[in-house]
Amino acid sequence: MRNLPNEIYWKIVALRNLPGQRPIPYFSLKEPYELPDTRLASIVEYAVKTVAYYRNLFGTMKTNPSEIQSIEDLWGFPLDSTLSRTCERRFS
Repeated sequence: MRNLPNEIYWKIVALRNLPGQRPIPYFSLKEPYELPDTRLASIVEYAVKTVAYYRNLFGTMKTNPSEIQSIEDLWGFPLDSTLSRTCERRFS
């Protein structure tokens, strides 16, 4: 059973808040897939600068952090979810 006064109330609330809403961003079909890759490059650079483990890893792999531009570039790296437990001191 519909609760008409309740529905009307929430529609009025939504309409009153409508002017303060920001517009929905529209992306091209390709753009959402590029965003994670651009963030990934900056995250990798930051990790190498601040975490000794990643600094040593990139040194051992003889790879420049700026060469990492997409997730595919990380396939050769020994990254595992157990690293944080086994190498805890090197992550600080």
